[in-house]
Amino acid sequence: MEKEIILLAFFVLGFLSASYASAQGEGSASGEGIKYATCFPEYTCGAWSSCEGGLQTRVCVDKKCNNRDIVERKLCERPSTCVPDIQCGDWSECIYTDKTTDFFTGKIIFGGYRTRVCEDRNGCVERFEEEGVCSEVVKLELVKRKICDNEFLVAVEPKTKREVAKINLDRWRDGQIGISFLVGGESGYCPSCFNGVQDNDETGIDCGGSCRPCSKKKESQFKEIVALSSWLGFLIFSSLLAYAVVKQKSRKLKRRK
Repeated sequence: MEKEIILLAFFVLGFLSASYASAQGEGSASGEGIKYATCFPEYTCGAWSSCEGGLQTRVCVDKKCNNRDIVERKLCERPSTCVPDIQCGDWSECIYTDKTTDFFTGKIIFGGYRTRVCEDRNGCVERFEEEGVCSEVVKLELVKRKICDNEFLVAVEPKTKREVAKINLDRWRDGQIGISFLVGGESGYCPSCFNGVQDNDETGIDCGGSCRPCSKKKESQFKEIVALSSWLGFLIFSSLLAYAVVKQKSRKLKRRK
């Protein structure tokens, strides 16, 4: 039964993954510097330029996601007795420009570009910067959690431990689709903390206990309202009682006459 639930969870999450990806804001692999998108870049490169300074260049354009162009360079022959000896440094860290979330396969794909500096030890070619595409695949973790007396299957990013989406398994068993994508995070409080009623372990209306703490100001105002309501109720009751007594005496006097 559990295997069937997990397979169904993957299927529905995969079907709705595009909605989640398009709702994301900008961030990085850890939450900053990444433009969340629904596509992964596909670069198409043009023809090589003529040989200038011992190098040929060409521009590669991303026709699918419209990301920045990448310039590629390679050595070319020219009439000279100088023989280049190109040495390139290490690649920089990947500068991520895209993030694709694929719940169907349970992974997140980060895509972008990286750079490195190349020099000619013989001085035949000027120093230049080389660029290349790069990507990283992060597997999602699926864990079962008990939230507000309901059982959920939660998709978690392994690095940041941030919850990406969750499925209400109790509703799933009842034939309902209870999926939510956690784009901006959640308050961490149960729905009963926002129903306008003092219930469960609350010490005030929608506050205290497992809900958000009650502010002293609100508690004081609540006590004042209760005291004022009690006083007004007593005053109204006393007035009605006095009116009834006076009216009854008036009737007795009329009968005697």
